[in-house]
Amino acid sequence: MSDHGIFSTGDSVCVQGQVAIGTVTRISKQTATVAFPTFNLKISVDKLTQAPSAAQASSAAPARSGSRLLNKDPYAYINFEDAIDLHGMRAHEALAALDQWMDQAYLLGRKHLKVIHGKGDGVLRHAVGKHLRKHSWVKRVIDKHPFPGGAGVTWIELA
Repeated sequence: MSDHGIFSTGDSVCVQGQVAIGTVTRISKQTATVAFPTFNLKISVDKLTQAPSAAQASSAAPARSGSRLLNKDPYAYINFEDAIDLHGMRAHEALAALDQWMDQAYLLGRKHLKVIHGKGDGVLRHAVGKHLRKHSWVKRVIDKHPFPGGAGVTWIELA
């Protein structure tokens, strides 16, 4: 037990509703950074559970190799929106929302996504485009006409 609650750095944990086991790499009072084999996730500690013991894990059904579909909720894939609307957000708010949404998309195996940022002065469009081009999960960014939505929409393909 640590000063931050029931978890401490190095603990094996699962995200509630998930089967993948990660390791806590950083923790504060309200959030933890958890390392999984292919990504790191910053998440509220309220959404973490202690990972099952080795005996429990070995009795569970084996995970499919190479699968990103970690969520046990059967409606998570169906209810996920392939588009996010960032209208009215400041750049830092929009990028945080975009990262969280892309985390979900990546975990669910979604590949083709639509980011709606609006035309405006182009500040948000440029911030989103720059962020996406640096993101390791983004395979391709399409923000040119004549794609639907014109200059107010950026289409992305995840790796």
